[in-house]
Amino acid sequence: MKVYTGSAWVAAYASLSGALLVANNLSDLTNTTTARSNLGLGSAATLNVGTSANNIVQLTAAAKLPAVDGSLLTSLSPTQLNANVSATEFGYLDGVTSSIQTQIDTKASKGFSIAMSIAL
Repeated sequence: MKVYTGSAWVAAYASLSGALLVANNLSDLTNTTTARSNLGLGSAATLNVGTSANNIVQLTAAAKLPAVDGSLLTSLSPTQLNANVSATEFGYLDGVTSSIQTQIDTKASKGFSIAMSIAL
């Protein structure tokens, strides 16, 4: 490119000193930590993906969260589950193996039968 100086045409150029080249894919940065900060990437940009501790959870091919076994979900209180039940009420659920209403109905039916047989 040429630039006219008022008396002559001269070659114009821009110095690439300090410039980042697209071809280098940011590998020419001297401080990657500062670059991540400037880009607003936070610490997630440096973590591995997977289901292990301190990893970023990666979705499955079906765009779903991977299965978890809940083994680390211990000592939860009902308030942490956003439930409107007390810890005592929550404790009553221990040993429930099927629909609670079905178990209540079965228990009530048996209780009614016993009461009827005593009354007769």
